[in-house]
Amino acid sequence: KNMNSMAAVDTRLQSFWKTRPFFTEWATSGDPVAAAAQVKPFHLSTVSSGNLRLAYSSMTSTQQAAYRATIRSSGYRYYLSKVTMKPLVRGTTVPVTVTMSNLGVAPTYEDWSVHLRLTDANGKRIWTKYLWVDLKKVLPGTQSITSKVTVPSTLPRGTYTASLAVVDKAGYSDPMYLADYRRDAQGGYTLGSVTVR
Repeated sequence: KNMNSMAAVDTRLQSFWKTRPFFTEWATSGDPVAAAAQVKPFHLSTVSSGNLRLAYSSMTSTQQAAYRATIRSSGYRYYLSKVTMKPLVRGTTVPVTVTMSNLGVAPTYEDWSVHLRLTDANGKRIWTKYLWVDLKKVLPGTQSITSKVTVPSTLPRGTYTASLAVVDKAGYSDPMYLADYRRDAQGGYTLGSVTVR
């Protein structure tokens, strides 16, 4: 067939993954090795395994490794790289910069809020502040987002434990699990001590 007479590929579809998830499943003759190579370029959000012809126990070690890589690499996987902020002085506005890495191949497509929390020595949360971090826009790679935070003049002076939590805006899901081991009992990730002046 004359290649010049073929229709051009519509490249607009190549960026749909940035705003819409791609869900897929294994073909009955699916090959885990081939699938592992397709997750990243197609930015697959999920891979359903209900109809895969191969049982995990019957796969070769190469196929098992590829199967695990396929499942682990699909979708999003956020990692809190760094949070920086100036001293919290009551009645002032300070910048808080959150650096997030998305180690996955696609963003989340749901509404999450990123919260800065301060907790006292007794474990009581004394302040929570919404940060302007839109995880839908944190694509694979690393981004730094700065929010301006106004510290209430009524916030008691003292030293607190600061943490960051990713909370479901609808209140349906538990706080998001990040690719980090510092998760506390309230679903936050400890950043360290901060002093309110």
